[in-house]
Amino acid sequence: MKNSFRHAGQGEDGRDAQWERHVEKKFSLLEGEIPEYVSGSEVVALGSFGLVVDHHDGTVSKIMLRPESEQGMQKARAVYTDEVGVLKRLQGRVFATARTPDVHGEAELPQSDHAFALYRMDKCEDEEIHWESFVAGADKRAIERHFRNVGAVLASFHEQGKALLADVVPQQKEIDYGARVMPVSGFDQDVNEALARCDRYLREHIVPGVNHGDFHPWNFRVNDDDEITGLFDMGYAGQGANALYDFAMIPDAGLDYAIDEYEKRSGAKIDRDLLTITQISHDAAVINWHQGHRNGDPEIIAAHSQSLMERLHSLYRVTGMSFEAHPLIMGY
Repeated sequence: MKNSFRHAGQGEDGRDAQWERHVEKKFSLLEGEIPEYVSGSEVVALGSFGLVVDHHDGTVSKIMLRPESEQGMQKARAVYTDEVGVLKRLQGRVFATARTPDVHGEAELPQSDHAFALYRMDKCEDEEIHWESFVAGADKRAIERHFRNVGAVLASFHEQGKALLADVVPQQKEIDYGARVMPVSGFDQDVNEALARCDRYLREHIVPGVNHGDFHPWNFRVNDDDEITGLFDMGYAGQGANALYDFAMIPDAGLDYAIDEYEKRSGAKIDRDLLTITQISHDAAVINWHQGHRNGDPEIIAAHSQSLMERLHSLYRVTGMSFEAHPLIMGY
């Protein structure tokens, strides 16, 4: 096994070596338990529920790891069931420039103590894009081209999804992403009161709709022109409480381009206040997740804390809070 994988949510620091050792151990155990499914493959990604291996034949498998707790197992099983079901519905579909992979099989793994199921699908041979470094290093025309393509892909996915995913409600969502703005420990009372006002505004104005549900660069691939060519990881796809949630992770430098293209193609008009609150909801969820997990990344907490505060300030008429008067009190 080669050490070429990446892990969702990990920062570029010494903890990556720890995750490499963790994955090496897991993969070694799987080689002994399910050699018929992993022999000759290479781990290329590790996520919250499993790992992805490349078979070097144009296909990859997503292997669902077996959680230790019964509650964790129920959630992982729900993610697997949702994802495979949606991928089968969408396989081979094209959304603007993005194609979803064909599924080539799935298997239960009762013989394994460390994984419970897997599915195999086409591998997209194009490249990852990292939005932060792309925005920092690309010229304005390249940024506009890419994010207009993002808007086009989302417009097509949402439009086709109205028919293809009309009856799909992802079962593993305890709280539908983008549907609530949760309080954040470490912020002072005024900040959390502003978050509560955002939450009330969101619940009063929210519009449901079809979402990919986890739309960010790790879940798609791009060609040399920075167009999205492959779209996958559908475990959260389907009917969502907030139709704007797929925009929550798009960086500010590209957001206007994505929205403009989306509105042109879909005919919809995006409520920018509601979108900003959706982004705040995402920031708060990321901060809470990293604060609550032993592998939480302080740099990610700091970055999302800063963007959350700036967005609260931009919504002064909604939140009643002045950014300058309420600095962060978190120790990051």
